[in-house]
Formats: sequence, C-alpha cells, structure tokens
Amino acid sequence: MRPLIIAGAIITVATALVIRQNLTKPATGLVLTPSQVADIEAATAAVKANPNDTSAHWKLVALLQGVGNDAALATEYITLIRLEPNKPEAIIGMGELLLKAKRYDEARDAFTQATTKFPTSPMAWNGLGATLYAQKNYRQAVTTIRTAIKLAPENTELQGVLGSALMEQVMQFPDRGSYKRELAEARLLLEKHLPATKQRGEVLYRLGRIANIQRDNKAAVDYLTRAQEELPDKAAIPFALATAYIGQGRREDGRRVVEAALVNFPNEAALYDLLGQLHQRSGKPNGMTEARNAFSRAIALKPDIGSYQERYGVACLRSNDLEAALAAFITASKLSPHKAFPYQQLALIFNRLGRTQDARDASKIAQDIAHDENLLKQAQNLSMVQPKNIGLLLVLGDRYRDLGLKAPAKLQYERILELKPGHPEATKGLQLLGPIDEPQTP
Repeated sequence: MRPLIIAGAIITVATALVIRQNLTKPATGLVLTPSQVADIEAATAAVKANPNDTSAHWKLVALLQGVGNDAALATEYITLIRLEPNKPEAIIGMGELLLKAKRYDEARDAFTQATTKFPTSPMAWNGLGATLYAQKNYRQAVTTIRTAIKLAPENTELQGVLGSALMEQVMQFPDRGSYKRELAEARLLLEKHLPATKQRGEVLYRLGRIANIQRDNKAAVDYLTRAQEELPDKAAIPFALATAYIGQGRREDGRRVVEAALVNFPNEAALYDLLGQLHQRSGKPNGMTEARNAFSRAIALKPDIGSYQERYGVACLRSNDLEAALAAFITASKLSPHKAFPYQQLALIFNRLGRTQDARDASKIAQDIAHDENLLKQAQNLSMVQPKNIGLLLVLGDRYRDLGLKAPAKLQYERILELKPGHPEATKGLQLLGPIDEPQTP
C-alpha cells in the first residue's frame, strides 16, 4: 500500500482513514433537499464506478462542501491526495478541514507540507497563515501571509487577513501605541478589504480598534457605529464605541452607549468598569457613589482583573472607606505585582490607618517597581529606534517574562532568533515561557 504524507507524518491509507474518523463525527441531522440527495447519490455512484477518476471525486467534493459533510469530505481528500500527489488542492482541503475542526497542530503540519511541496501556491501559504493566526502566532502569520500576497497580489481576502494579523500582533505589546507603522499598514489593508468582504462587521470593528489606538476618534466612532449595526450582539463593540466618544470629549454620548449596552449585556464587567469611570469624572454630587456601585459590579463579575480592583479601591478611598480600599489594593497588588500604583495607594492607606511601618514597606516596594517601570519604558523607546539591537530585545523579552507577560516576551525572543538563529539566551527564554493560552497585556 502506497504511503501518504499528511499532517507531517508518513501514514498508510488505513491510518489516514482513522484520522478521518477522528477528525469529526459523521454528519448527522443534515437537512438535504431531494435534489441534493439525488446529486450526492449520483456523484457517489460515479466515484464507485470509476475510483480513479479525479474529476468525479472533485464533483463529489463540491457537493459535500455544499452540505457541510466534513467526515465524507475528509475521505475524498485522502483519496485525492493519493490520486493527485503533484497537485496542492487536496492537501490544502484537508488542512482547511483540520483548521475548521480546531486541530491546529495537525493543520499547521498539513499546510507546512503543502508550502514545502508547492511553494508557489498562495492558498497553501494562506492556509498556513490562517492556522498561525488561529494559534495566536501573529508575528509568524504576518510573515507567512506576506508570502501569499506576493504570489496573489490581487487577492483582497489575503490583504484582509494580513491587516488583521498585523493588528493583533500590535495588540500583544504593552506599548501598542508606539507601533505606528504597523497600525497604519493594518488600517490601509483592512480599508481596501472592506468593500469586498462578507464579514463587514468584523472588519469595521477592527478598523475602529485601530483608529482608537491611533487616537483618530472621529473615524473610530464612524467605524464602530457601523460595526454595531452589523453585529448588534457583539458586546466588545459598544465598549470600543463609548471609548471613542470619550476620546472626542463626548462623555454623555459615551455614557448613553454604555447604559444601552448594559441592557443587552448585563454580565459584561468591562462595561460596568467604563460606566464607573464615567460616573467618577461626571462631577455630579452622587457621581462617586454611582461609580463605586458600578466598579463593585465589575469586580463581582471579574475579580481577577487588577485594573478593576484599582479603580474600585480609588472610589472606596474617596468615600473614606479605608478598609474596603485596603482590601481592593491588596488584591490589585497581587494581580498586578509589576505595577507601582497599588503599592503607592497602600502606603497612603497604611499612613491614614496609623500603620507606619507597613506604609514604609509599601512605599519602598512602590519606588522599586516605579524604577523598573521607567527602565522598561526606556528599553521600549530605545528598541523602537534600534529594532535590530539584540541586547535590547533580550532585555525586553526577559523583562516581559519576569512580569508574566508571555505573549510580548515571545515576540521579542522570536525577533532575536530571526536576526540570529540559534541564539542561546533567546532559545532558553522561549523554553522558560511555557504554553501561552491568550495574548496578555498589563
């Protein structure tokens, strides 16, 4: 039996069928029209009558794609990989099935094999880039999708994927506002992609997020208003829209958006936190009380967000509730041990409570952390000027790792390894990071 190479390993057809069986459960509950049933039965009969006729297999593939029968599709792709070993379409199709099933490592292996064997196939590179994007390896996704675009420069879909990957790459950095060139390129690509996309709401939302970071609040309001019309069930959009209004100085419009959103999304902690900030700055007599209530709802929903605890603590402190403020800032200091602010507030509270030694200890910790924060900012600024300075990149990577910010640390180490493959300290730094579940920012 001739072996196949798929998902990075040499396997037999029998093993491939096991992969197919495990890829997805056989499709059940599909509602097919009599015409679809007849077409699929006829195509299946044609395949059985002429098992080596690739055109018959591809006709069946098209029909199975139309009804979403992924298990049967996998069988067809496995057969076509054997019948057409010098064509990329079948292995790309298998990679897409694996990607759809969220079997990312196997999808990545399949697409890597496709790009190796068919280096001029833009869809093979696009599949690999999409898989890397799904794995949140945005930096590698950007490089891969750029290759796909060189092969198919007219493909606006690829440009949209590149714009999204660039944006998400920037979002992984704590100093995301510094990446002006990447943000400008991402925005341009997504704007070009917008007229042709079927996912207008998502593209508009991404454009709004970019405009928010760029402090182009007028454009952000426009993009996000349109995004909300397209995706009324996405809670992140009204949050971003309210932020854009606030950036324009239109706080009442921002508050109106937040309060309306909370009717539809009553369990969104970020919306309560933003509402608390608006009440806090309203200048109204009951503003601080309302702010504290809103912050209290936010931390009840998401008690593990340090910034929520900080803002609740400030509201308690201004209400002269020292015990509640103390508890909030102790929690915040544990959640965000790399930030000086919670310790600064703890020093203030301890002084007011007459706990002089505790105040001194907290103040000393705050000073040390503030010093480290300044060093980090200096390294970030220098790295923007000297982006190929391996020493600076290593300092940033190690510092991010020390702070528990795994995603930006990984990006720094990867930059070093691109500049100097095999760099021992960068390699060790990556190993020390361990798994990264989500992009992290401070």
